[in-house]
Amino acid sequence: MNFPKINLPNPQKLLSGARSNLNKLGNVVTQGTQKAQKAVAQGTQTAQKVATQGTQKLQKGVQDTFSNGQKQLTQLPRNIENMYKNSTLGRLSGAERNFLLTNMHLAQPFNDAAQKGDKLSSSYSQKAFKGDEANIYKDSNANAIRHATWNALMVKRAYDNPIGGGDLKAAAKKAYEFATAHEDNPKNTNKKNMAMDLHNNTVGRNVALQVLSKNPKASDEEIFKAVVDAFKQGKMKEVVGDPKKPETQQVVTAR
Repeated sequence: MNFPKINLPNPQKLLSGARSNLNKLGNVVTQGTQKAQKAVAQGTQTAQKVATQGTQKLQKGVQDTFSNGQKQLTQLPRNIENMYKNSTLGRLSGAERNFLLTNMHLAQPFNDAAQKGDKLSSSYSQKAFKGDEANIYKDSNANAIRHATWNALMVKRAYDNPIGGGDLKAAAKKAYEFATAHEDNPKNTNKKNMAMDLHNNTVGRNVALQVLSKNPKASDEEIFKAVVDAFKQGKMKEVVGDPKKPETQQVVTAR
Protein backbone atom coordinates (compact mmCIF):
# COMPACT_ATOMS: atom_id res chain seq x y z
CA MET A 1 0.00 0.00 0.00
CA ASN A 2 1.30 3.40 -0.91
CA PHE A 3 0.84 6.20 1.64
CA PRO A 4 0.68 9.86 0.61
CA LYS A 5 3.80 11.81 1.18
CA ILE A 6 3.54 14.42 3.93
CA ASN A 7 5.90 17.38 3.93
CA LEU A 8 6.52 18.35 7.56
CA PRO A 9 8.07 21.73 8.35
CA ASN A 10 11.64 21.83 9.30
CA PRO A 11 11.81 22.13 13.14
CA GLN A 12 15.01 24.11 12.96
CA LYS A 13 13.46 26.57 10.51
CA LEU A 14 10.42 26.97 12.76
CA LEU A 15 12.60 27.56 15.78
CA SER A 16 14.71 30.06 13.89
CA GLY A 17 11.58 31.97 12.77
CA ALA A 18 10.21 31.99 16.28
CA ARG A 19 13.48 33.36 17.60
CA SER A 20 13.48 36.05 14.90
CA ASN A 21 9.92 37.05 15.82
CA LEU A 22 10.82 37.18 19.50
CA ASN A 23 13.80 39.40 18.71
CA LYS A 24 11.56 41.74 16.69
CA LEU A 25 9.03 41.80 19.52
CA GLY A 26 11.81 42.56 21.96
CA ASN A 27 13.00 45.42 19.79
CA VAL A 28 9.47 46.82 19.60
CA VAL A 29 9.09 46.59 23.39
CA THR A 30 12.51 48.17 23.91
CA GLN A 31 11.73 51.00 21.51
CA GLY A 32 8.34 51.54 23.18
CA THR A 33 9.95 51.60 26.60
CA GLN A 34 12.59 54.06 25.44
CA LYS A 35 9.93 56.34 23.91
CA ALA A 36 7.87 56.13 27.06
CA GLN A 37 10.91 56.92 29.21
CA LYS A 38 11.78 59.83 26.91
CA ALA A 39 8.20 61.16 27.07
CA VAL A 40 8.19 60.87 30.85
CA ALA A 41 11.53 62.67 31.06
CA GLN A 42 10.30 65.44 28.76
CA GLY A 43 7.05 65.69 30.72
CA THR A 44 8.98 65.90 33.97
CA GLN A 45 11.22 68.64 32.58
CA THR A 46 8.21 70.57 31.29
CA ALA A 47 6.43 70.21 34.62
CA GLN A 48 9.53 71.33 36.48
CA LYS A 49 9.89 74.31 34.13
CA VAL A 50 6.22 75.29 34.57
CA ALA A 51 6.48 74.84 38.33
CA THR A 52 9.64 76.93 38.43
CA GLN A 53 8.05 79.70 36.35
CA GLY A 54 4.90 79.55 38.48
CA THR A 55 6.95 79.80 41.66
CA GLN A 56 8.91 82.73 40.27
CA LYS A 57 5.71 84.54 39.23
CA LEU A 58 4.16 83.83 42.62
CA GLN A 59 7.24 85.11 44.41
CA LYS A 60 7.25 88.24 42.23
CA GLY A 61 3.54 88.74 42.89
CA VAL A 62 4.05 88.40 46.64
CA GLN A 63 7.00 90.80 46.52
CA ASP A 64 5.03 93.34 44.46
CA THR A 65 2.04 93.08 46.79
CA PHE A 66 4.28 93.47 49.83
CA SER A 67 6.04 96.47 48.25
CA ASN A 68 2.72 98.09 47.37
CA GLY A 69 1.45 97.39 50.87
CA GLN A 70 4.53 99.01 52.38
CA LYS A 71 4.10 102.02 50.10
CA GLN A 72 0.44 102.40 51.03
CA LEU A 73 1.22 102.05 54.72
CA THR A 74 3.87 104.73 54.39
CA GLN A 75 1.40 107.05 52.65
CA LEU A 76 -1.54 106.17 54.92
CA PRO A 77 -1.02 108.88 57.59
CA ARG A 78 -0.73 111.56 54.90
CA ASN A 79 -3.76 110.20 53.03
CA ILE A 80 -5.84 110.19 56.19
CA GLU A 81 -4.77 113.73 56.99
CA ASN A 82 -5.63 114.93 53.48
CA MET A 83 -8.94 113.08 53.54
CA TYR A 84 -9.79 114.69 56.86
CA LYS A 85 -8.89 118.20 55.67
CA ASN A 86 -10.75 117.87 52.39
CA SER A 87 -13.89 116.24 53.77
CA THR A 88 -16.90 117.43 55.69
CA LEU A 89 -15.41 115.72 58.75
CA GLY A 90 -12.56 118.21 58.78
CA ARG A 91 -15.05 121.06 59.06
CA LEU A 92 -17.08 119.61 61.93
CA SER A 93 -17.45 121.31 65.26
CA GLY A 94 -16.14 119.68 68.41
CA ALA A 95 -19.69 118.74 69.43
CA GLU A 96 -20.27 117.06 66.07
CA ARG A 97 -17.07 115.03 66.37
CA ASN A 98 -18.03 114.00 69.89
CA PHE A 99 -21.37 112.77 68.57
CA LEU A 100 -19.66 110.72 65.86
CA LEU A 101 -17.29 109.09 68.35
CA THR A 102 -20.23 107.02 69.57
CA ASN A 103 -22.18 107.03 66.31
CA MET A 104 -19.58 106.34 63.64
CA HIS A 105 -22.09 104.22 61.72
CA LEU A 106 -23.97 107.45 60.97
CA ALA A 107 -20.98 109.51 59.79
CA GLN A 108 -21.23 108.59 56.12
CA PRO A 109 -25.06 108.45 56.02
CA PHE A 110 -25.39 111.89 57.61
CA ASN A 111 -22.74 113.31 55.27
CA ASP A 112 -24.64 111.79 52.37
CA ALA A 113 -27.84 113.39 53.68
CA ALA A 114 -26.13 116.79 53.69
CA GLN A 115 -24.85 116.40 50.13
CA LYS A 116 -28.18 115.14 48.80
CA GLY A 117 -30.00 117.89 50.70
CA ASP A 118 -27.76 120.54 49.15
CA LYS A 119 -28.35 119.12 45.68
CA LEU A 120 -32.13 118.95 46.00
CA SER A 121 -32.58 122.31 47.69
CA SER A 122 -30.18 124.10 45.32
CA SER A 123 -31.88 122.68 42.23
CA TYR A 124 -35.29 123.76 43.49
CA SER A 125 -34.20 127.17 44.75
CA GLN A 126 -32.50 128.16 41.50
CA LYS A 127 -35.88 127.83 39.82
CA ALA A 128 -38.11 129.12 42.60
CA PHE A 129 -36.17 132.14 43.90
CA LYS A 130 -34.09 135.04 42.63
CA GLY A 131 -30.90 136.69 43.80
CA ASP A 132 -29.69 135.94 47.33
CA GLU A 133 -32.95 134.15 48.12
CA ALA A 134 -31.75 131.34 45.83
CA ASN A 135 -28.45 130.95 47.72
CA ILE A 136 -28.75 127.90 49.96
CA TYR A 137 -25.81 129.05 52.10
CA LYS A 138 -27.20 132.46 53.10
CA ASP A 139 -29.99 133.31 55.57
CA SER A 140 -32.62 132.91 52.90
CA ASN A 141 -35.64 130.91 51.82
CA ALA A 142 -33.27 128.51 50.08
CA ASN A 143 -31.26 128.05 53.27
CA ALA A 144 -34.43 127.31 55.23
CA ILE A 145 -35.32 124.56 52.76
CA ARG A 146 -31.76 123.28 52.82
CA HIS A 147 -31.70 122.86 56.61
CA ALA A 148 -35.11 121.22 56.68
CA THR A 149 -34.16 118.83 53.87
CA TRP A 150 -30.88 117.89 55.54
CA ASN A 151 -32.63 117.01 58.79
CA ALA A 152 -35.40 115.12 57.05
CA LEU A 153 -32.90 113.02 55.10
CA MET A 154 -30.83 112.37 58.24
CA VAL A 155 -33.94 110.88 59.83
CA LYS A 156 -34.37 108.64 56.78
CA ARG A 157 -30.70 107.60 56.77
CA ALA A 158 -30.74 106.76 60.49
CA TYR A 159 -34.05 104.91 60.09
CA ASP A 160 -32.72 102.83 57.18
CA ASN A 161 -29.33 102.16 58.79
CA PRO A 162 -28.53 98.46 59.45
CA ILE A 163 -27.12 99.46 62.85
CA GLY A 164 -29.80 100.68 65.22
CA GLY A 165 -32.28 101.43 62.43
CA GLY A 166 -35.95 100.56 62.19
CA ASP A 167 -37.08 102.85 65.01
CA LEU A 168 -38.44 106.10 63.58
CA LYS A 169 -38.45 108.08 66.84
CA ALA A 170 -34.91 106.93 67.65
CA ALA A 171 -33.82 107.96 64.15
CA ALA A 172 -35.31 111.43 64.63
CA LYS A 173 -33.50 111.71 67.96
CA LYS A 174 -30.15 110.93 66.32
CA ALA A 175 -30.81 113.54 63.64
CA TYR A 176 -31.75 116.05 66.36
CA GLU A 177 -28.57 115.37 68.35
CA PHE A 178 -26.29 115.81 65.35
CA ALA A 179 -28.07 118.86 63.93
CA THR A 180 -28.04 120.54 67.35
CA ALA A 181 -24.35 119.69 67.74
CA HIS A 182 -23.77 121.37 64.38
CA GLU A 183 -25.09 124.64 65.82
CA ASP A 184 -22.92 124.25 68.92
CA ASN A 185 -19.99 125.96 67.26
CA PRO A 186 -17.98 128.90 68.65
CA LYS A 187 -18.14 130.46 65.19
CA ASN A 188 -21.93 130.70 65.41
CA THR A 189 -22.18 134.04 67.18
CA ASN A 190 -25.38 135.20 65.48
CA LYS A 191 -28.18 133.99 67.79
CA LYS A 192 -30.92 134.84 65.31
CA ASN A 193 -29.21 132.82 62.63
CA MET A 194 -28.98 129.92 65.07
CA ALA A 195 -32.64 130.27 65.99
CA MET A 196 -33.58 130.16 62.32
CA ASP A 197 -31.54 127.02 61.69
CA LEU A 198 -32.81 125.19 64.79
CA HIS A 199 -36.42 125.96 63.85
CA ASN A 200 -36.04 124.76 60.27
CA ASN A 201 -34.16 121.67 61.44
CA THR A 202 -37.17 120.76 63.57
CA VAL A 203 -39.55 121.29 60.66
CA GLY A 204 -37.51 118.91 58.53
CA ARG A 205 -37.46 116.17 61.15
CA ASN A 206 -41.22 116.51 61.67
CA VAL A 207 -41.77 116.20 57.92
CA ALA A 208 -39.71 113.00 57.85
CA LEU A 209 -41.65 111.56 60.78
CA GLN A 210 -44.95 112.23 59.02
CA VAL A 211 -43.86 110.87 55.63
CA LEU A 212 -42.00 107.80 56.87
CA SER A 213 -44.72 106.81 59.35
CA LYS A 214 -47.09 106.51 56.37
CA ASN A 215 -44.54 105.13 53.91
CA PRO A 216 -41.33 103.68 55.43
CA LYS A 217 -39.95 103.19 51.91
CA ALA A 218 -40.42 106.82 50.85
CA SER A 219 -37.68 108.11 48.55
CA ASP A 220 -35.52 111.18 49.10
CA GLU A 221 -37.49 112.97 46.41
CA GLU A 222 -40.82 112.19 48.06
CA ILE A 223 -39.54 113.50 51.37
CA PHE A 224 -38.15 116.61 49.68
CA LYS A 225 -41.53 117.30 48.08
CA ALA A 226 -43.09 117.23 51.56
CA VAL A 227 -40.39 119.63 52.78
CA VAL A 228 -41.24 122.08 49.97
CA ASP A 229 -44.93 121.74 50.84
CA ALA A 230 -44.11 122.63 54.46
CA PHE A 231 -42.21 125.69 53.22
CA LYS A 232 -45.16 126.79 51.09
CA GLN A 233 -47.44 126.38 54.11
CA GLY A 234 -45.34 128.96 55.98
CA LYS A 235 -43.81 126.55 58.49
CA MET A 236 -40.19 127.71 58.06
CA LYS A 237 -38.24 130.77 59.19
CA GLU A 238 -35.65 133.06 57.65
CA VAL A 239 -33.58 135.98 58.89
CA VAL A 240 -34.00 139.39 57.26
CA GLY A 241 -31.90 142.49 57.82
CA ASP A 242 -28.28 143.51 57.50
CA PRO A 243 -25.98 140.63 58.59
CA LYS A 244 -23.34 143.24 59.42
CA LYS A 245 -25.78 144.78 61.93
CA PRO A 246 -27.25 141.84 63.83
CA GLU A 247 -29.36 144.21 65.94
CA THR A 248 -31.37 145.08 62.81
CA GLN A 249 -32.10 141.47 61.90
CA GLN A 250 -35.37 139.66 62.54
CA VAL A 251 -36.52 136.06 62.32
CA VAL A 252 -39.62 135.97 60.12
CA THR A 253 -41.72 133.43 58.26
CA ALA A 254 -39.93 132.27 55.13
CA ARG A 255 -41.94 132.80 51.94
